[in-house]
Amino acid sequence: MKLDLLTITASELQRLLSDGKITSLDLVRQYHAQILKPNDRLKAMIFISLLPHLEKIAAKLDEERQRGVVRGGMHGVPFIVKDAMDTSSEFQLESTNGGWAFVGSRPRETARVVRMAVDAGMILMGKANLSVCLGFVSGGFELMMTAIWELEVSHEQGTEVRKIIG
Repeated sequence: MKLDLLTITASELQRLLSDGKITSLDLVRQYHAQILKPNDRLKAMIFISLLPHLEKIAAKLDEERQRGVVRGGMHGVPFIVKDAMDTSSEFQLESTNGGWAFVGSRPRETARVVRMAVDAGMILMGKANLSVCLGFVSGGFELMMTAIWELEVSHEQGTEVRKIIG
């Protein structure tokens, strides 16, 4: 089933999964393709999990659902986080916190909110870009919040991110 990924809600995804009209495997494949389309131009996603890694996780969650094991309300639903969220090596994603100085760093632990989402059955697809060092180097907290808001709005609507700094 082909979905309009730019407008569908998490509740609608969960209903389709629960009704067996789509699988988590279908979802990660569709979302992965959708993310890759504009990302070479937008650079909204700084790290994207490799499709085979995502397919393995999705297949496991689909098997759990078939056995009647549903970890939580968003079981099998893909999600992304900002690069400000640390992830351990199991996710195969770097954690730079928006700064070149952190490239190659290896957090020992995954951020608690990410761990909780994954333990509840969600699938971490990748990490969204940030301004340099969460905005503090390039203009402070206000600029960081503006950058994050504009990125979220443009990502949700499928439009290009507006240039924030002239």
